[in-house]
Amino acid sequence: MSRARFALISATALSGLAVLTACSSGGSTTAAASSSSAAPSSSAATTQAGLKVTTVGSLGQVLTAADGKTLYRFDADKTNPAVSNCNGQCATLWPPLIAGPSTADIQGADKSLLGTVKRQDGTEQVTFAGNPVYEFIKDTAPGQGNGQAVQNTWWAVTATGAKAVAGAPASGAPAAPSAPTSSNSGNGGGYGGY
Repeated sequence: MSRARFALISATALSGLAVLTACSSGGSTTAAASSSSAAPSSSAATTQAGLKVTTVGSLGQVLTAADGKTLYRFDADKTNPAVSNCNGQCATLWPPLIAGPSTADIQGADKSLLGTVKRQDGTEQVTFAGNPVYEFIKDTAPGQGNGQAVQNTWWAVTATGAKAVAGAPASGAPAAPSAPTSSNSGNGGGYGGY
């Protein structure tokens, strides 16, 4: 293992531990990171080894993480330049895909559409066609699309970076309930909070 890879893995592991400690103590945090050896948790971002385009139910061909979980884009994010606006509680429900040594690999889509953006917490999040990408905590298994159209702001990402247009969740489960619109606290309101 190269020294650079070891340093990256060590740094993300320590960041993940800090996030978990802060969350368990009731503190507020916008940090979201995890070790590539730890399973993703509801309070940690996701680091994956490679991306691929997969058929996900009624969503059709969409971008998925290496574990087969659907990747989403958020309408409140910005492109050109990319800005992630999902932080704090939003990032707990929608873990950002954090860049790692293997996230530059993609199967079934144009590799030149991959990029990164620096998040508020300093981590580098994967972007696709300029959009920061996320998993959804309610997608518990590969091939699910429970985050599709949540609050009419979250969309599965197609192989070209566009929004998937199918409206129903791919797993057949009902759409996730949405947060009250009056509770936008500036940390990613409209994120489908519970």
